[in-house]
Amino acid sequence: MSRSIDLFIDAPVELPELADRLGQLTGTPLVPGSQGDRFVLTEGKVVATLGTNPFPDDGELVLSRYAYVLSVRVTAAGSPADSPELALLRHVVELIRQRTDMGSLVVHDLQNREKSTARSGRRAAAAETQAAPGLEADSVALGVRTDSVNGL
Repeated sequence: MSRSIDLFIDAPVELPELADRLGQLTGTPLVPGSQGDRFVLTEGKVVATLGTNPFPDDGELVLSRYAYVLSVRVTAAGSPADSPELALLRHVVELIRQRTDMGSLVVHDLQNREKSTARSGRRAAAAETQAAPGLEADSVALGVRTDSVNGL
């Protein structure tokens, strides 16, 4: 079984510019995908895909605030918390937090990945929030206390 971990990014730039910026931050250039609407970040065996945010808002989970999403799939049998995929997203979040004014939100296991999909059946667990300076971070309570997982 695979799980999705998504890093939502609030950036007032076009997708190619964000891909360039993330490449500068990580030291690894993001490569345009075959369709041109996504960029790929590869670190060792971990592959993350950057694209526009296809997710609708869901109650208190205000995803429309974030224009872009960097997504990884975790297929390991172990805990996603110990995966190299989550380690990569943690690294990117920390770089965003330290060196930019972009907001970000990490969400584990978000289902029904398209805006046109009905909201019933979606399950999400917010792992971490980081708002741009001057903005209040989103508060997400979906069965997981955000303060208990902020160490991600």
